[in-house]
Amino acid sequence: ATIHGAWAESPLRPDDIRELFEPTGPVSIRRMFGGHGIFRDGLMIAIAADDALWMKTGAESRAAFGSAGSRPFS
Repeated sequence: ATIHGAWAESPLRPDDIRELFEPTGPVSIRRMFGGHGIFRDGLMIAIAADDALWMKTGAESRAAFGSAGSRPFS
């Protein structure tokens, strides 16, 4: 799912990403793909690049992201 946000005019910085994920627990961040890979417990859960945040989804979460206005990465 792709989530667009208020940061559209400037890419997310690592501190912004940590703050965004803070309510759900700690994440680690690595530079990759011209953006940042976001990891929890050693597993990549999202990528932030340019003006978008791509979240890894599964069958259970895909509908919830769609209902919230997200769209699949293509």
